Amino acid sequence: MGKSHFLDSTPVFSVRQAVTLLGKRIWGSGQVRSTRNLSFSGFALMLGLMVALVVAGLSRMSVMNENLEAIVRTHNAKMALVWEMRHAARERAMILHHMAHAADPFDRDELRQRFSEHAGMFIQARTGLMASGLSRQERVYLDDSLLLAKQGERAQNAVLNLLDEGRLDAAQHLLYHQVVPVQNQVMAQLTLMLEFQQKATRIAEDKAKRAFQDALRLMLVFGLLTLLVGYLVAFYVIRRASAIETELHQEK
Repeated sequence: MGKSHFLDSTPVFSVRQAVTLLGKRIWGSGQVRSTRNLSFSGFALMLGLMVALVVAGLSRMSVMNENLEAIVRTHNAKMALVWEMRHAARERAMILHHMAHAADPFDRDELRQRFSEHAGMFIQARTGLMASGLSRQERVYLDDSLLLAKQGERAQNAVLNLLDEGRLDAAQHLLYHQVVPVQNQVMAQLTLMLEFQQKATRIAEDKAKRAFQDALRLMLVFGLLTLLVGYLVAFYVIRRASAIETELHQEK
């Protein structure tokens, strides 16, 4: 009887052991699959962060590029046109001064031709400036300067008429008492416009610098997040792989 019981219990113990061992192996393989899935998810997250980093960086760089183009294309172009207007107005006043003190009529004719050329330069620069998309404040400065320029033009034409009549003293008197004061006001008004445009240029440059700094900070944050996720994934994978290897080794 005892012998029969021993023979009957032996197969039962072996089946239980096999089932337990099979269960552990299945559970272990499930852990491997879970670890693989987590690893895949972690690396996918890293890839997504890297893509977001590149997209964000390119977007910020595009904003900076647009700001810099605005500085070059708009602000600098406007300042160049104002400088041309100031230069032409100044040259006209200087030429008119030389004409009022020139005794030779032929010299006055040559100077008058130069006077007309600078008038054309002033008009061309003014037209370009008006078509450049002025702000409201820039338009105020330009309108005021053009109003003064009209007054100066009438005084300059009166000086030219006096010179044609040979009345040099009267022409010089009108030049010093009307043309020069109005000319100084025109130059002052254009200078105010230049200062305003220089301030606008500095503001645009500051915006570009801030956009660049924001891009750097954003890229740094995404970079640190990517490194952190990579470290956590690597740490978890190594730890789980070591644990699974230890369990399988103990089962053997």
